[in-house]
Amino acid sequence: GTAFPAIQWTKVTISVIPIAMLMMTNTLTNALDSVAVLYMNQGTGQSAIHAVGQMGKAFSVVNLPMTIGLALVMSVIPNLAREGADLRQNGTLGFRLGAVIGFPAAVGLYLLAEPIMALLYDNTRGDNYLQYYGLSLILLMPVQAVIGFLISQNQLQALFRTLGVSFLMKILVMGVLWVTAGWRLSPDIAIMTSNIPYLMLIIVGLYIMRRSHNV
Repeated sequence: GTAFPAIQWTKVTISVIPIAMLMMTNTLTNALDSVAVLYMNQGTGQSAIHAVGQMGKAFSVVNLPMTIGLALVMSVIPNLAREGADLRQNGTLGFRLGAVIGFPAAVGLYLLAEPIMALLYDNTRGDNYLQYYGLSLILLMPVQAVIGFLISQNQLQALFRTLGVSFLMKILVMGVLWVTAGWRLSPDIAIMTSNIPYLMLIIVGLYIMRRSHNV
């Protein structure tokens, strides 16, 4: 009958959700930042909308090195999934590759944010947002390496729960800063709090890798 395929399809869909959510961490944090800046600065009118627009432009720029780095880091997964693979060597390679890609890209975007925005958008508005997004690559690239390793070993549940907790912490931190700043949330602050999920995912992911595979 059709019941078995339907059940299997449901199981596959449920198993894919944590992977998709983890791989979309950067996109989810950007969406949360945009919503927070709009909601927590309602009284500022067009300035909040303008800030979100500039954030979107900066995020689109940082997507290029992020996508290239993600492709390179994820290329290690087939080696990890192969039977008899050296998990320690390949896992360390993936993490180092993420760090090697992320750090130069972050430095380059931070130093060249103004000319990059001027070249692409004919003005330098939003270059400070690009600087903050660029710096997040230092953590984001190793995060993707950790996620890739744990995907290959089917060990994502703890990391998925950590993602949820980290987003709650990010919202809490933004809320506290919103109140202490006089009911205003600076877009710069919102972007900087995006590093909370990245840092928590790295810490928990490395702990799992170390405990389970001695990586």
